[in-house]
Amino acid sequence: MLKKIKSDTSTVFFLDKNIVKKVYSKKNFKKLEHEIYFLNKLYKYNIVPKLLKIDYKNRSIYLENIGERINSKNAPRDWKEQLIKILDIFKNERIQHRDLKIDEILVCKSKIKIIDFAESKVINSEISNNLSTKSRFSDDRHIIEFVDFFLNALLQCYFLITRTEYNINNVLMSVL
Repeated sequence: MLKKIKSDTSTVFFLDKNIVKKVYSKKNFKKLEHEIYFLNKLYKYNIVPKLLKIDYKNRSIYLENIGERINSKNAPRDWKEQLIKILDIFKNERIQHRDLKIDEILVCKSKIKIIDFAESKVINSEISNNLSTKSRFSDDRHIIEFVDFFLNALLQCYFLITRTEYNINNVLMSVL
């Protein structure tokens, strides 16, 4: 049975351990174009999956499978530094992801990569100065605090379930 994840705009199929197929609905063809543009633009930094094939007729792209969602067991020790570096790349390239959340942060071999650029935009100084700070689309940097909170919550749950004292020594022992 093929594993798949469905969203409002697309369906992702895991064809095998190395290849992912993402199919966009007809009404979201523009989002497919965004995804292709940003994957090509950011691939040189090794922070996004490699785009293997584009099938415009079927509104599909084929990508390398680059790991699994970040969690307390697979998070690299330098995850925060890696994420800050990625966000700096976004800033330098004038890219706003606009939908950055835990589901879009993957880990493979201790390397963080970002996925799902369907909502992304290239920003200029006029636009970025006029964005509302209350919009979830206005600033990608909130993700650092969210990931930190998420990973800590997972670790606390683990220690509650295993009834192990939650302290830094136990955390280090479980990671090592």
